Amino acid sequence: MLPSDSGWDLIRKKGDGTVVPQYRFTETPREMSDFAEMCLYHQTSPDSHFTQNRICSLALPDGRVTISGLRLIEAHNGSRQERELRDRHELESALRERFGVDFQKEIDWSRLAR
Repeated sequence: MLPSDSGWDLIRKKGDGTVVPQYRFTETPREMSDFAEMCLYHQTSPDSHFTQNRICSLALPDGRVTISGLRLIEAHNGSRQERELRDRHELESALRERFGVDFQKEIDWSRLAR
């Protein structure tokens, strides 16, 4: 975290040593309602990444695990591994093992392969 003109910048150091800003924070107090418009956009806009693909992501103490479409992405301590899930059984297994999600009813899995 580095100070900036308007608050604080959270940075990420790439493998080649280049520093890239990730997020900018200010100390301006906010209300939850301040975020409602962008939340609605992300949930409903055809341009939002979240309406274009199926996604499940979980922040972990040392990184993040994500399923995006049929890709399993795991980032831990600065390293990242990505692999394609071969079929619905691998997808169900990844959702159960990494997110604790266990579907009790039949899902239309063909919609996940967008």
